[in-house]
Amino acid sequence: MRQNHHLKIMLCHFNQLITGEKLFEIRRNDRDFKNGDWVLLTEIEVLYGQDIETGRRAMYRIAGMSAFEQKPGYVVWSVHHLRMLMLGESFPDEVPE
Repeated sequence: MRQNHHLKIMLCHFNQLITGEKLFEIRRNDRDFKNGDWVLLTEIEVLYGQDIETGRRAMYRIAGMSAFEQKPGYVVWSVHHLRMLMLGESFPDEVPE
């Protein structure tokens, strides 16, 4: 069964993902990520040691995952962009592929 994950991502990495320059994400596997899970990434800026949400969010599907050559407990996912979300919008039930 698909899980939905809400994660924060720094502005520079978010921009690379939404432009297609970056097609993967490396994360600690503390949420039992699986292929097919949906990930809602919320862009943040760190100002004076605090995470400030910018209002931009994007939803991705984990298309592939591997722990090869990663630090213990970390995985790398390949991602498939599903859509941008408006502020306040939550996970939809279905997303056209």
